[in-house]
Amino acid sequence: MSTATPTPASHLGRLHVEHDRGLGLGPSRWPLGEIRVGETVTATAEITAVKAFNGRTRMVLDDGHGGSADIVIDTSRVLAAFRAAGFPPRPGTRITVHGTVAARSPIPGAPRGIDAHAIRVVQ
Repeated sequence: MSTATPTPASHLGRLHVEHDRGLGLGPSRWPLGEIRVGETVTATAEITAVKAFNGRTRMVLDDGHGGSADIVIDTSRVLAAFRAAGFPPRPGTRITVHGTVAARSPIPGAPRGIDAHAIRVVQ
């Protein structure tokens, strides 16, 4: 008999991302919430939700380690990446995004997201 391994609860704005803090050590993994707004990051994670609106696409990504974040990217970039993969954007797909940390709310401590500039389908 097998038992399911519990998945940590996902915390919005805590997605683990690659970020170079400029210390000469190269990029390392950090929770998104610990990186300043406007800094450049790269993340590889699974899409849990996707919605297109007004030429932009919003996705929620989950890193599988308890962190998630919302990203916003130009829809034409999403369509090009998924056209190359041969299937439409959908939950369960792993992607890599590159972009800048964005404040989604003026309220201090609110979850941060990513304004993505590039996307690549990993799976």
